[in-house]
Amino acid sequence: MTIPEKLEKISDWTFNNYILDSEKVSKNVETDLFGTIGNLLEEDIPKEFIELYSQFNGEEEGDGTGSLLGLQFMDLKSVISDLEFSRRMIKPKGKKLEESETTRNIISKIVNYFLFVVPKDKNWKRLELECSPISLGGPYLYLEKNEERIILKFLEDSDIAFELCKELHQLEKDIINWDKLEFVIYPSGQFDMKRIETNWDEIMDFESFPNKSVRLKYFHYKWLPIFTDGSGNFIGMDLDPDENGKKGQIIIYGRDERVLAVISENLDAFLEFILHYIDTNPDILLTENHIHEIFKHLVGAPHELLE
Repeated sequence: MTIPEKLEKISDWTFNNYILDSEKVSKNVETDLFGTIGNLLEEDIPKEFIELYSQFNGEEEGDGTGSLLGLQFMDLKSVISDLEFSRRMIKPKGKKLEESETTRNIISKIVNYFLFVVPKDKNWKRLELECSPISLGGPYLYLEKNEERIILKFLEDSDIAFELCKELHQLEKDIINWDKLEFVIYPSGQFDMKRIETNWDEIMDFESFPNKSVRLKYFHYKWLPIFTDGSGNFIGMDLDPDENGKKGQIIIYGRDERVLAVISENLDAFLEFILHYIDTNPDILLTENHIHEIFKHLVGAPHELLE
């Protein structure tokens, strides 16, 4: 069987046997997106990936669970979105930021916007907020009386703040790829601002299985996602393995994954791995455990199976 045929067989088995209703794979291919993915990876797309996505592209729309044992088969637009997220996690090293007149003007516009949001009938001491290219935290207004804190409502043009943060981040990300800005703004118009940069690769206590097979990272733009649980965790192709790994190996990674486990040496072998258990021990695939933990258990990796 070809790789697409193997995935379709697994999808059909999931549809007929899985605990919850599942979706079917979609034949609405978008091969014109291969170029974008190659640019994000900075290399040629693996042949196995092209073979699969030349015939199938994600799942048909519906309310069911994922087509691969509850995992969602990602469409190419979702793959691109997650690769773009991974690239945003890259942290430049050894560069020093020097503010330009342009960046100072953008920061001044952000401060002035939030000063404008403050109700004119309030006596306040300071305004605290967090701002990033994708989110806003607060703003929290601290009143003169009793340090009472109130949350300000945004105006209809609050997208202005997002766009300014995006503009500033775009200018600075190659020097300091900050995750958010923290502001403390005072009635006089003076303010304090910090650029907050979080390096999750250094914070998280990752483990590779087998040892030194997967690089100890939170996300990596060389990890090509194919399946997801919809909660920030993925199964994908590792195109930049550690010293004991093999390029193209299939790994588990993501927001909740401390153990970065190799499941198989390539995509074809991964689908064969699943089909083997469908044929020989299907009950193990139908428990209440997260399928990632079942896969880890089956390859001997540290796992968190429910008893």
